[in-house]
Amino acid sequence: AIELEPARLDYYGELADLLTLEADWENLRYVCSQAEKWFSNPFFIGQQGYALTRMGKFREAIPFFQKAVEADPATGWYKASLGWCYLETGKKEKGKKLISEGLSIGTGFEEKGFFENLLKEASQKNSGKID
Repeated sequence: AIELEPARLDYYGELADLLTLEADWENLRYVCSQAEKWFSNPFFIGQQGYALTRMGKFREAIPFFQKAVEADPATGWYKASLGWCYLETGKKEKGKKLISEGLSIGTGFEEKGFFENLLKEASQKNSGKID
């Protein structure tokens, strides 16, 4: 395991970015959980949720995204990610609503197209039409 101590906030952000690029979800989750203890920053909360989604643990990710939304409601990515988790756990209407709200906020996204496609697919499945 990686041994971590409090340091500078940007160090943990860069380490989280590197672990994301490496698709090292277990260590990403660990690093962000440690950083969350030392820094009051919703980024690390959201990244823990993101790591869980990448491991297919959508139900476990929900509390992290809920906490991130509460801490930073102006970042749409957290709300859209929470919606994604609800879609994946069978709560389609709640998921679609949250993704739409997150997209309308429009901040914090690198993968905006991913969420737009999720929303489109969920809407098409509900209407019985899939292109």
